[in-house]
Amino acid sequence: MRYKKRLGWLGVFVAVFGMSVSSGAPAENLAPVKQNLEVFEAVLSTILQQSFSEPFAVLEKPKGAYLSGFGAVFSFEVDLAADSRPNLFNQTRSSPEEVRKAYNEKLPHLREAMLRALTEHADSLTALRPDEQVAIIAHLFDSGFSASSPPYRTVIVRTARKNLLEYKAGRVSLEELKKRIDVVQY
Repeated sequence: MRYKKRLGWLGVFVAVFGMSVSSGAPAENLAPVKQNLEVFEAVLSTILQQSFSEPFAVLEKPKGAYLSGFGAVFSFEVDLAADSRPNLFNQTRSSPEEVRKAYNEKLPHLREAMLRALTEHADSLTALRPDEQVAIIAHLFDSGFSASSPPYRTVIVRTARKNLLEYKAGRVSLEELKKRIDVVQY
């Protein structure tokens, strides 16, 4: 008898838990979102390869993810001082000043590449709603070999898709669009 009572409570628990997990809302069709993410990953990867001629600068290909209610997020890892570090093809060590100089010279190019990807291609993320965000995150590699760490480890460029659509439709200028794009470095 006790066994049947426990099974009864277990059934009630499973039923209640099942209702709480499934909110009754239909599942989103994420196939178009996934396709959009893959296309933009390839575009961003191409822009980064064009922006950095060093073979080991881009350490990790851009990867995208969709966050329901927020939008699309793309992240990658880049070494701004790749040509100043010893590697298989070049064993010479650069001074900390040379590494810092390379880093400071390439940081604006990185931001510009990220902005270019966003302003020229992110409107193609057609599966996103206009109120959702598009964010690109660059993780800056620090080898630990230099005497000082880079001043920034992360660069984020993001805006709402509606801003990109207004720019592509000609309702706002590139300068106005850039004012609507958040650039954060830390």
